Amino acid sequence: MSSIDERVVVDFVQSLGSPSSSGAVGTSNPPDKASRKEILARINANEAILSAEGRPWYEIKASLLQESDKALIRDLSGMSDQYEVLIPLPKDRAHLTPEGYHTFYMNQLEMGLRFPVPRFIQDLCDHLTISPSQLTPNSYSSLLGLGVLLKFYQAPLSLHLIDKLTQIRQQDIEKFFIRLKPEFGFIKGNPSSHKGWMSRYFFLRRNVREGVAWYCDISWSEKPTKRVLPPPAQEYDPALLWGGELSRRVTKARETARSSRRSLDDVMVKHDRLMKEIEDVRGASDAEKKSLEQKIAASEASVMRLQDEMKKAGEEAEEKIKKVQEEAETAWEKKKEDFLKSDEFDRLCVTRALSFFQKGFDGCLT
Repeated sequence: MSSIDERVVVDFVQSLGSPSSSGAVGTSNPPDKASRKEILARINANEAILSAEGRPWYEIKASLLQESDKALIRDLSGMSDQYEVLIPLPKDRAHLTPEGYHTFYMNQLEMGLRFPVPRFIQDLCDHLTISPSQLTPNSYSSLLGLGVLLKFYQAPLSLHLIDKLTQIRQQDIEKFFIRLKPEFGFIKGNPSSHKGWMSRYFFLRRNVREGVAWYCDISWSEKPTKRVLPPPAQEYDPALLWGGELSRRVTKARETARSSRRSLDDVMVKHDRLMKEIEDVRGASDAEKKSLEQKIAASEASVMRLQDEMKKAGEEAEEKIKKVQEEAETAWEKKKEDFLKSDEFDRLCVTRALSFFQKGFDGCLT
């Protein structure tokens, strides 16, 4: 650690008004929204002052994580109950951890770090005499990607092999970046930056009673110092790595993957085209079916309308016939009455009566 007056920094951030987690673990209450905004404003103001004084980043940065982030930390890290998570308070700093705790970052978890830290990463950190917490987030994605690749090609995750494939660079004061050597730079895709990641740290303590051990020195160091490596065991074919065979295999695998991808894309294009044709046929069939249904419905409506018209016409005809019959009966009755009252009827009656008197009534009453 750099020779700095840590007490000055601690005294300065006391102005934030929060007790240190190093002195009162788990005694703070979650702030409400208003007090949270006030705390953030004071953190920003104090960080600006410390930055203007030229302080290193670990003296400047307060953690912006909250108690509510604990569940996410446990979920991302896959840690068991054998680990205890502590959220730093505003006066805490990444290099001044409570006793028994060590600093880790949320972005490290997002890039693949899990607990317990993979043994080959701890062995590498021990060889470099640095702490796993001093590695940048992208270091973990690069190392884990390399580990998966070596496992795929059945190469051992030996310290000697990892050391030959990687190189370490200093990104900032007491912050280091491990990456693959340029000739093995076929693992790509890391984010170009992790904005604000140094302010997203938490403290972690392992449960010694449960047998959870660190296999490297977790304390921070100013610079990496490589230890002497033991002779490598012949557990793998050196030509696989040093002869560029691994790179060639990865390149070939990528070409195969791209070819398979193109074939899959072609199949998917043909599939989409076929599905479109099927949908078009279905659409045409549905349109014809709908048109036929509409015609049938129109025909049925016409039949019903014609039936209604015929029924109405029949009813009107019956009414006319009935009316004509009534008019005929009325006319007949009137003509009959008029005839009975007419002079002609009287003459007929007189003529008939004379006939009876002249010829007699024989046969009329039988």
